[in-house]
Amino acid sequence: MKKFYLIDDDDSIRMMLANIIEEENIGIVVGEAEDGLEGVKKWSFYNPDIIIVDYLMPNLDGSRTMEKIVAQGFKGKFIMLSHVDDPKMKGKAYESGAMFYLSKPINYIEVQKVLENACKTIDLENSLSLIQNTLTGLTSLAKEAHNPRENSMLRVNEQLEKIMTDLGVVGEAGKKELKEVVINILNLRGKKYTLKNIYTEVSTNINARSVEQRIRRLIQKALQHIAERGVDDYYDPIFTEYNNTLFDITEVRKEMDLKSKNSSKGGKVSVKKFIEGLVSILELHL
Repeated sequence: MKKFYLIDDDDSIRMMLANIIEEENIGIVVGEAEDGLEGVKKWSFYNPDIIIVDYLMPNLDGSRTMEKIVAQGFKGKFIMLSHVDDPKMKGKAYESGAMFYLSKPINYIEVQKVLENACKTIDLENSLSLIQNTLTGLTSLAKEAHNPRENSMLRVNEQLEKIMTDLGVVGEAGKKELKEVVINILNLRGKKYTLKNIYTEVSTNINARSVEQRIRRLIQKALQHIAERGVDDYYDPIFTEYNNTLFDITEVRKEMDLKSKNSSKGGKVSVKKFIEGLVSILELHL
């Protein structure tokens, strides 16, 4: 079960959160703090998976609290609470490390769904990391007489098509180049690489820079598609599966704010994060 640490200057809020977490069997509350300074001092003793922190607190606000906790080595997830539903405040919270943002007064069902999704995201990331580390450390055991690589690549192609369909970019220019880049990386079997060298290898009629630009445009369209799904339904299964695996969650939030007309500036994509996330997912099918 996931371990939760609560930082809020309101005793009743901490009690309500603890009740939801434990009554719905989402996890266990291992510790609480009444303000940001106390939270920064004591969180490491409890080694939580998820920290729920209030934005507006005396002495140290939620954003600075998260920054200080991250600086101390916290690798888990933050969920921000606030009475104020302000796009700029939300943006600052996401930039400081918040994975989700919950508005007060607390809605039981909303809190339950968000906490469950946070736990699922952690489980998915842990599974992908474990598999990636295992594959990286393995030596090649397959022999020429019994090599399942061809069947594995067929499964990879099928899964890649599914992901492109999920992301709404199955017919976009750049899919062919992205596929070749990903397959080249998979064939390296954990060896070090640079995307620049991979782009050069897959470029034929166009130069490496054009390959990168095509892939970046495709990823940007995928981000727009994911953001639209998140705006329509925050608990959409495709949105929850990919929003933090292939993209920076902060940039997804920015794109969602743009779609919701709460901001005039959308999110940016990280080609490296997208490709690494895609490779991690596809390695499950090798």
